[in-house]
Amino acid sequence: MPINPNKLNMLREIKEQPQTIRDTISSTLRQVESVKQIIEETASNRRAVFLIGCGTSYYASIAGKCAIQAFSGIPCVAYTASEFRDFEIMNKGDTVIAVSQSGETGDMLTAVKQAMKHGCRTISITNEAKSTLAEISQKTIVTKAGKESAVPMTKTYTALLAALFSIAVSLGDGEQLIPELEKTPKIVEDTIKISETQVRDISAKLSDPSEILLLGRGPNYATAAEGSLKFKEASLVHAEAFHSPEFRHGPKALVKQGTPVIALTNSNKLDETTIRLMEELKTTGANTISIGDLAGSTIRIPPFNYYLTPIPYIIPLQILAFYLAVQKGIDPDNPKNLVKVTTAT
Repeated sequence: MPINPNKLNMLREIKEQPQTIRDTISSTLRQVESVKQIIEETASNRRAVFLIGCGTSYYASIAGKCAIQAFSGIPCVAYTASEFRDFEIMNKGDTVIAVSQSGETGDMLTAVKQAMKHGCRTISITNEAKSTLAEISQKTIVTKAGKESAVPMTKTYTALLAALFSIAVSLGDGEQLIPELEKTPKIVEDTIKISETQVRDISAKLSDPSEILLLGRGPNYATAAEGSLKFKEASLVHAEAFHSPEFRHGPKALVKQGTPVIALTNSNKLDETTIRLMEELKTTGANTISIGDLAGSTIRIPPFNYYLTPIPYIIPLQILAFYLAVQKGIDPDNPKNLVKVTTAT
């Protein structure tokens, strides 16, 4: 039976993102001073700053790490919560920023409790004010995404990014960067309007791909990884994300005639490697799709601060995952074998 896309939660929640991002930025900036103080004290004492998450929240942590380092010069490390819990050496005075949509993920809670036992300071970013994570953390930033009904995270992901980027710009030159950050909701709104029709056309041409490869660098490796997860979850397509320069070291052998390769590209000189790689892949017969601010991009996003681009750049990938699911007759709201909150460890 054909699926009516307009009756599904995932598409509605994608389109709610301009408002949820706007609300989260405003709310976070009003309470960011105490978080800023904790992170700056940690750095001045030469202690470590960790960002941890699971699944989509881990990819938000990677993008957040990149932004904090770029804007403030404070070194950070991003880990999955389970790896951090089991393998990382944590010490008294370190700061752990725990990123979790639900605040109830089992791996996250055990990691934060372990960090606290070692004397770490804890900051949580979550969409659930009354969650266990919020209760046990020393400081909590609550995102303003509202209830998310679809299992694949869309608006809660960008809300987590909005909170992380609000912290990052506050640690840097806030006078210059905060106005740039506050442009995000309008850029996302424009991206949804511009890209939905284009993405539906791309989806129809891709039909039912056996695999999708994604390329990104720096903050947009996180976007590529989150996009690959959306394809797996929502449309049941095998997808894999790669750091662009690493793609030449083996994975390039996967590309054959018609292989869909999606790249997150930007006019920033750091993305020149990705742009050159995409030109090479065209000669192998790959079906190359680019998302970014370059004039020749398949889906063109308005120019924006490089380290804030993970928010608008994820939008076309969310929409594409949604429409690939719909045309395959799959309900993207309720992927098989998945639940909204994973409490097992």
